Amino acid sequence: MGPYDRGATCTGRRGFELSSGLLRLYHSFGMDTSRKANLEYLEDSPEAVIAYAAGNALVILFVPSMKRKYVFGIDRTGVGSFAVHPTRKSFTVGEKGRDPKLCVYEYPSLDLIKILRNGAVRSFACMSYSSGGGKLATVSGSPDFMLSIWDWNKEQMLLQSKAFGQEVYSVKFSPVNDGRLTTAGTGHIRFWKMASTFTGLKLQGDIGKFGKVELTDIHSFVELPNNQILSSTESGSLLLWEGHFIKCRIKRNSVRPCHDGEVTFLALSDDTNSVVSAGVDGWVRYWDTKSIVDAEIDTDVSIDYVLEPKFEFGITNPEVGCSIRWMLYGAANESHYFIRDSFGKLWKLLVPGADVNQLPAACLSAFHAGSIESLAVSSIDHFAATAGCDGTVRCWDYIARRQLYLLAHNHAVTALCWAPVFLDSQCRTLMVGFDNGVVRVLYRAGTQWLCIQCFKPHDTSVTKVATSPDGKYLATGCAHGVIFLLQTQKLDLGTSQLPYEPIGFVNVGGPVSSLCWQKDSLKLLITANGRLMNIDCSGQLDVKGSGTYELCCPVNERHISWRREDTATSDIDDSQNSHSATPVLEAAVSCAAYFDNNTILTAVTNRSGLIHVIDRGTHNLVESLPVGINAAKPNAAVLLVYYEIHLSVVVTASDDGTVSVRQADPKLHSERFCVVSQPHDADARVNGALVSYDGHFLLSVGSDGLFVIQQLNLKELKLQACNKETRKANDCFEPHEFVLSEGEPPSAQDGFHVARADISSDIHDRAKESAHLQADDLPDSAYSFEASRAKQERDQVLAAAEKKREAVRKEIAHIRENFENIVPKIQKDTEPHLYNMQDSDLVIDLEFNHTWKQQEDELLEAVRQSCQYNSQYSKLLLGKLRGRYVTELQRMGPSLMEGQTIAALRSRQKVGSFRLAQVNRDMRLLLLQLHSNLRYEEQPEAEPITTNGLVPRDEARTAEPENTSVVCGRNAKRPSALESRKLLRLNRQAKLVAMAARRPSADTDDPRDVEAIKRAKAQLGDYKMKSEPSYEIAQTKQINTANKRRQMLLLQENIDSIKLRYNKRFLGLRAVKRLMTHSLRNGVDHVRKVSRALGVEANSLVANGFEPALSLDEWPDVARDLSKTELDSFLSGHITEMSSRPCSKSNGNPLGNVIAARSVRSAVNLPVFRLLDNEAIRSTDSCLQKEEDLILCNQLRHQRSFIIHKIDKHVLAFENALNELRKEYIPLQADLKAADVKLTIMLQELLLLKTHEARDVAMKENLNLACQKQHDASTASSDSFLLLAAKKNDRDVCQTHEKAILSEFLNAVPKQHQFHKPLLKVFSKKLKRSKKNISGNTSEDETNEDEEDSELEGEDDNSDSEEDETCPAGCNISLYEQVIELRERRLDQEDIFADIKCAINEAQKAYDRHVQQEKQIQRDVCSYVEDIHSFQTKKQQTLNKLYSPIALHMNQLYVFSPRSVDNDKIIVTHYPRAEMNVPTELAIAPLAEMGDAVLFSRACLEKLHTRIFVLKSINKKEKTHFSELHRIKRRLERVKVTLEVQTTKLRSKCTDLQMLKFGQLINLDILERDSINKDQQATNEKIHKMDMVNTGELNKLKRLQSVLRDKLRSITRQNTIYLTRVATSSARQFQLEKDLDFSKSSSNDGMKNNISGPLSCSEAEERNRLVALVKIQAKEIDALKMEINLLRRKGGHVYAYSASHNVTGVP
Repeated sequence: MGPYDRGATCTGRRGFELSSGLLRLYHSFGMDTSRKANLEYLEDSPEAVIAYAAGNALVILFVPSMKRKYVFGIDRTGVGSFAVHPTRKSFTVGEKGRDPKLCVYEYPSLDLIKILRNGAVRSFACMSYSSGGGKLATVSGSPDFMLSIWDWNKEQMLLQSKAFGQEVYSVKFSPVNDGRLTTAGTGHIRFWKMASTFTGLKLQGDIGKFGKVELTDIHSFVELPNNQILSSTESGSLLLWEGHFIKCRIKRNSVRPCHDGEVTFLALSDDTNSVVSAGVDGWVRYWDTKSIVDAEIDTDVSIDYVLEPKFEFGITNPEVGCSIRWMLYGAANESHYFIRDSFGKLWKLLVPGADVNQLPAACLSAFHAGSIESLAVSSIDHFAATAGCDGTVRCWDYIARRQLYLLAHNHAVTALCWAPVFLDSQCRTLMVGFDNGVVRVLYRAGTQWLCIQCFKPHDTSVTKVATSPDGKYLATGCAHGVIFLLQTQKLDLGTSQLPYEPIGFVNVGGPVSSLCWQKDSLKLLITANGRLMNIDCSGQLDVKGSGTYELCCPVNERHISWRREDTATSDIDDSQNSHSATPVLEAAVSCAAYFDNNTILTAVTNRSGLIHVIDRGTHNLVESLPVGINAAKPNAAVLLVYYEIHLSVVVTASDDGTVSVRQADPKLHSERFCVVSQPHDADARVNGALVSYDGHFLLSVGSDGLFVIQQLNLKELKLQACNKETRKANDCFEPHEFVLSEGEPPSAQDGFHVARADISSDIHDRAKESAHLQADDLPDSAYSFEASRAKQERDQVLAAAEKKREAVRKEIAHIRENFENIVPKIQKDTEPHLYNMQDSDLVIDLEFNHTWKQQEDELLEAVRQSCQYNSQYSKLLLGKLRGRYVTELQRMGPSLMEGQTIAALRSRQKVGSFRLAQVNRDMRLLLLQLHSNLRYEEQPEAEPITTNGLVPRDEARTAEPENTSVVCGRNAKRPSALESRKLLRLNRQAKLVAMAARRPSADTDDPRDVEAIKRAKAQLGDYKMKSEPSYEIAQTKQINTANKRRQMLLLQENIDSIKLRYNKRFLGLRAVKRLMTHSLRNGVDHVRKVSRALGVEANSLVANGFEPALSLDEWPDVARDLSKTELDSFLSGHITEMSSRPCSKSNGNPLGNVIAARSVRSAVNLPVFRLLDNEAIRSTDSCLQKEEDLILCNQLRHQRSFIIHKIDKHVLAFENALNELRKEYIPLQADLKAADVKLTIMLQELLLLKTHEARDVAMKENLNLACQKQHDASTASSDSFLLLAAKKNDRDVCQTHEKAILSEFLNAVPKQHQFHKPLLKVFSKKLKRSKKNISGNTSEDETNEDEEDSELEGEDDNSDSEEDETCPAGCNISLYEQVIELRERRLDQEDIFADIKCAINEAQKAYDRHVQQEKQIQRDVCSYVEDIHSFQTKKQQTLNKLYSPIALHMNQLYVFSPRSVDNDKIIVTHYPRAEMNVPTELAIAPLAEMGDAVLFSRACLEKLHTRIFVLKSINKKEKTHFSELHRIKRRLERVKVTLEVQTTKLRSKCTDLQMLKFGQLINLDILERDSINKDQQATNEKIHKMDMVNTGELNKLKRLQSVLRDKLRSITRQNTIYLTRVATSSARQFQLEKDLDFSKSSSNDGMKNNISGPLSCSEAEERNRLVALVKIQAKEIDALKMEINLLRRKGGHVYAYSASHNVTGVP
């Protein structure tokens, strides 16, 4: 299929668009630094050709000449990604937009040969070819992220699958398998393979599992030779993937990654066998591939694999650094790389050592890094300035296509404006705005930017800067909606006068998006926050006050309204638009500019693709003009409207990368048509678009970092806009590629203007510029104009106030002085009352007093508010503390509490709770880990323990079927009776041997006793005093910090559990008391009422003032949370909710059901009776009434007595429960205090152990290391021993072979043979032989050495050796050859024997060395064990120095001393637990003798006495058992003698029977061996037949061998004849050369002056031919000599002379 017609594939023009030929790309500066892998080789020859995507084109850069070629997208929507074919004969470009295409171009013709469709929705993110180039893999961008596999030659998609849910940065095929590929991107890596399923070929992807490694973005990866993947990370490490799991993480050490920052590039270098990596730190490092492939780690310890680079080099520059974004690594150009960094530079890096005459790194080009925010163009010459977010201001000569210089700052540059000619006649002044609110005035000098003035009008980012046309004002706008105006003056470098002075500012209420001055400089048009406003600057601009710069001038807002157009904007023709439609609501204005005297150009956000002409007076829509926007972004907004009044040109720019230019002449009505261009990416925002001062160039900058210059055919634009016929005639298509080079002058083509660079005519006064001092820069903390004036005003107010205060102080001091002078006079006066004054008399001014009181009240209110703040602050702080401690305790449960008490209802007894703190998170984790370790230690062993190699009976029983399974299998052949008997006898003999081996000797101890003793020595320890020097610590009882921490944790857990159990009972009892108190209070009140009704006094319960009540000491948690009123209600029982839960009924609780609240209430609730007063009962006269009152009184008395009895019962039950809890509390409190003391002692021990921990750990590490070395040495020693044994075995075999060869020689040539002596001499002769390698071939080096040695020998030696090697006269030639063959075999065996002997010596030395090393390591292990033992003893002695306090009463101490011999009284101690009485040898002594005593508790003493008694009992039992065993032994010996007698009788009987029946003794083994076995006999017959057949074949081979030997002999004779002819020819050749030399010399002397040129040439040719002939013959002679030597041996080959060596003309 031929190339596509790109004109037919491109999108057609819309109705308002003019011919695209009106604009032609002139040059494009910059590279998109946001792209990942945006650099590829097209030719990696020494003159490299590289390609990168920039905006809407693929740029092809020819590096040596810096020429560029641009390949544009056919849909004008931008380039998403591209890939180069492995053959470099084509490349594929993936576009952006709606349903983008994949375009395949042929290189270098750049013909469009293939178009692939339906691969993405919006864009292509990355792509790659397979190793063979037959397949293409692409990954689309947002929103679909689809992975597609293409057969690009057939223009069809093979497979497609969802790649991932986020952005994918890279896709690559496997270099060895096209069915496997890998993708990586944001937080993922995925491994794909093409799998065949029952529905066809499918893509299956496994997502990489990061596991313990932090999730990271992966920008680059490479496949290693073993199919593992090595990927990059953001942290600087490298991840090695095995399958879809991480095998290891590669670092330089444990804390330092491979790169300091993100790794951006990875590649595989086959020449150096290395992996090349590069990162943002600017370093390129080479890592050994084999070390990475063989990386092995212990994942239980760490996943990091430490690896140092083979070599590294950094990209260094004296001025700036380098942050590598991508690196181009070619197969044929490994001497240098191309690098694109994050700062907008393109580097050429020379590998160290490739070319020492060049610098390691050279910057080929430099651009903006990131977005370009603003653009300014000179109004008189072809110079432009750009400002970027990288903080640089760059000056460009865009005609010469080069950057002149730049100025870098620490802040991003956001706005630019070139000063008009009214201020600077040479137009070299530039106003620059920054994101920190600073504006700098720069002067374009000859070689640099000069900073003339620096000021700060704003506190936030400067968004726009604009100078009035007359040069009178400078306006700056910021992101906070402030417009600042400055007065300007004409620039003169010779004066020190500042050209800009502040006037004032106005606030417009939002971020400023555009500024535009009217032509007469009287009004400023502003667009801010979607509103359109203007400021009238025609009058006097006055500020509002002395303390501010805010102006009084009003801001006039324009409210715009228009009618909706009925005509589609895409099909505008010459007819007028209709305006008869309903009005539309207002929309946000994005930008605006003055058009002419009556109209304004605006762009709104909700009407994309249009700009509107608005009438100034009525604010109505005059006309809507279409602009070209990208079809893929229908909602693109117009960001810039610029009207060049001198050229009548309107330029618009959008956020889809498009720029439109139209001829706007109101007289010609040509503004409806425009030419549309898309120089930037479809996702880029065009931040600036201007035309040059002469209108021949269109310049634009965007957020993609590109600065694009296009040639504009302004004359043709005007013609096509005004003439319809001209538009149709020039409807042509612009080519998609053309070549431009750096500095190449433009040519006039198709009406474009030929411009010349102005750099040659740009003359500067160097002396004045160099003498001018640059303005001082402002720091970041500098004040803006408004802040500075406000601070100045504030400082003035403070100074005036301080001055006024000083005057008041002086006046007060003067009054005080007068008062002190008057007081003595008053004191001396006799009538002081005349001078006494009341408080009212001191009031001079009532109004002042009232004012003072009012101020006092205000101050009190302020203090109250301040105190209220402090109070609220304290409450919040208390709430936080409660939330941190109390609330958390309540959440964990009521058992976590502070100390509380419960008082009895009647008595004064009290019982308390235990303070219990919350177990923190670290403590819980430690306890969980501890219990997990304990459960693991308590698990039983899986394998049974046996002693002395004995197998348990069960195992032996189960092992027997396994041994006989081979014989008794179902498919096995059934053995004969003879074989069965033989097998049984063999099994019986094996059992007898095994039993004899297991039979212990007479002195062998019981294995169970040995094991018990061993266990006791290891675990029981030494029962001497720990303070004694001879005390030894058992290995299992050795203490260290870990064991001590375990003991402390277990003790603390036990303490907390005991407190928790007790507190639960305590809280349950408290809850019961609260319920009982409320019920009892009601009962007491009812008793009082009944008593008053009966007219009697209450009993003692009520009379003694029994009032059940609650105490705040019992409810501290409730008291903290309730107010005073709520607390009173709680104590009185009106609040029933409690903060603690009641405890469940426990065993032995005397309260029974009274614990439950319901049972308590039901027990005390009584029926209510009608109560009567005492007087009413007495005054009753009726008998019936008296009888009723009597009955009622009896009922009340019964009720009263019943309630009192029930109250007493429940009070008594509560008292009993409290007493029981108190009995439990007292000893528990003592035990817990003792446990706390023990915990304190353990803490002291832990602190002491920590001082020894480092040494303890070091000694254990040394011991473990020594044990490991011992194991390694033992393994090496055993291996050496096995190797030595194998070599000795080889030696014996070699000696056997030598003896066999000697015997073979003697058999062939016996001593009686007539040629025995000469043949023995030949056989025994020692020859110089070259050693053979493993394959049996002679090595080249040894052969060369032998040849050199043979050359040094004389011809006589050669002749002697030849004589010695001849066969003796009369001897059979076959016998001679046999002897020669035996000699060769003998010599081979001698060489082998010598090698084996050397190997034996080396193995013996290695074995001795390993044995010595093992012994030394064993001594080291013993010394380490002894050191550890002594160190443990030392630690124990250190711990023994700690004091252990014990709380005891003196009456608890008893001192025992040994009972005297004279005392006949025996003390008998009764131990009820052991149910025995133990007589003791100790007697009670006075307490005064306790100085040398040892403190024992009663339980320990009881246990010690019990153990002594038990041991004595066991000793008595063992003695009895021992006597019983002796009796059993004697009985068994008698049985043994009886069995031996029986065995003797049976053996004699068997002998008699054999002699009687057979006449001799029968040996069963011999009988079986000599018996006839039919199977064996048949097998022997088969073997005999096979031997006969093989013998016949062997005889045939021998006969064939003799025939071949005769043929060889005849060929040797024929070869000898040929050699004779060769010798004759060589002699003849020598003679001919001699004659030729003689004739040549004589002819040269006689005919020196008569030989012509052609004759001399022919003679020289003849001579050269003869010389060549001689050399060839010499080589053939040498070859024949070698053949002669070879033919003397058996098996030598015959050299065949080749006729191809003959020279033409020589016989």
